Amino acid sequence: MNAVVIGIGNRFRCDDGLGPAVAERAGASVRPGVRVVPEVTECAALLEAWAGASLAVVVDAAVGGRPGRVRRWSLDELTGPVVLSSHDLDLQQTFELGRALGCAPEKVVVVTVGAVRTGHGEGLSPAVAAALPEAVRLVETVLAEHAQETADQVS
Repeated sequence: MNAVVIGIGNRFRCDDGLGPAVAERAGASVRPGVRVVPEVTECAALLEAWAGASLAVVVDAAVGGRPGRVRRWSLDELTGPVVLSSHDLDLQQTFELGRALGCAPEKVVVVTVGAVRTGHGEGLSPAVAAALPEAVRLVETVLAEHAQETADQVS
């Protein structure tokens, strides 16, 4: 298995630090073949982070949704009016660029948690902090599913 968990966000922008917080916690129990890149804030760093991976699990705060709501998305679901990030990183466009450059993963799963505050400051809002364990479990579930799929392909 060759997977990467990527935390999108900035821990100095309140709930935007959700991605790094989940990636770090998921990294504490990471299995062999999984890398963790805890804090990515721009396109070039994302391309580098997921290069060579068969699976990229991208974790980000979602603006405009219900605070603390944990969701799982495919890249196809992120077209149209879905607003995810508090920054200008467009995952679909970055993936397409990565594909053109030959450095996109085979599969991308996006895990989001509805944000409350994304302004300057440290610390997650209570709703987002309460959702951390669920978000970490979801990342671990995605990794376990991928490990099982990989094992099934080998046998």
